Amino acid sequence: FARPEKDTLVLSTSKHFFIHYDTDGKDGLNLTDRNLNNIPDYIDKVSSFADIAFFNIVDSMGYKTEPSDEDSIYDIYVNYLPEGEYGYNWSEGNGISYLEIATNYENYKSSANPDQLLQIVVTHEYFHAIQRGYKPNYSSNDSYFLEMTSMWLEDVIIPEGNDYLGDIWTQA
Repeated sequence: FARPEKDTLVLSTSKHFFIHYDTDGKDGLNLTDRNLNNIPDYIDKVSSFADIAFFNIVDSMGYKTEPSDEDSIYDIYVNYLPEGEYGYNWSEGNGISYLEIATNYENYKSSANPDQLLQIVVTHEYFHAIQRGYKPNYSSNDSYFLEMTSMWLEDVIIPEGNDYLGDIWTQA
């Protein structure tokens, strides 16, 4: 997959993540900036949640950092995703990957609120990047284990999130 092209990017506080986004068009997001730092509040949250995930997974839990691309800064792309699609970790081979997440999580059917969903998605998908460092080219046979361990990690870092509970799962 080709990486999305975005008109704006921000470096996270830890300088470990680039968050790429559009300010208008189909992928444009809410540009509200309550703290007047010239960064949309949503992107501030993405940056913060990515840094929290990195701190917890790598610094606190001791996992190896994800494989790096040419600039050694991990990329997160904020795109319009249809309601119900949360995010993806896209492999580029040899363990290198990037994240794609939604421009917002309003109106998603979940017991978690939109900010919790954002943190859950960033944490879950970023953990897949970490997993790719241990087994760079995993197969579909590995998906159950990878998803279950990423869901476990969601519960460790965002214990009150529990997006897997509630009406959404009982409607099948």
